Amino acid sequence: MNTENLPQCWQDFNDVLEAGIDRVILFGPPGTGKTYAGLNTSVSDSGAWRLVCTEDMTNFDVTGGFLPDKDGSFGWHDGAAVKAWRGDGIVGGRLVVDEIDKAGGDVFATLLAMTDTVDSAKWENPANGRVETPRDGFTV
Repeated sequence: MNTENLPQCWQDFNDVLEAGIDRVILFGPPGTGKTYAGLNTSVSDSGAWRLVCTEDMTNFDVTGGFLPDKDGSFGWHDGAAVKAWRGDGIVGGRLVVDEIDKAGGDVFATLLAMTDTVDSAKWENPANGRVETPRDGFTV
């Protein structure tokens, strides 16, 4: 990516990503492009998922939960973090978390666990009992 015409902060962001750092926090005033950069800068083909935190959100938004299906049964629907963990099924995707400071304590704790290093992040899927981990390539 040619960054020489970008402001220094975005050149630095690109340098961080190119150095292989896969957990990045962007902080700054609204409207400066943090979310856009997270969703579009050096994102692999496995995709990026956005999670906007609010005080009312639940862990359903992060990990997923059961919802009624058309036939009246209940089926599991993945949340944004699990989708990003799985990516394209081969390589993990990117999770972009907006307004993390707005999340309640239980959601914040889950987000910390889901965005931990690949070596320590684990989650037991209640739909099937399997312990899942992020695929290689997962970034935040």
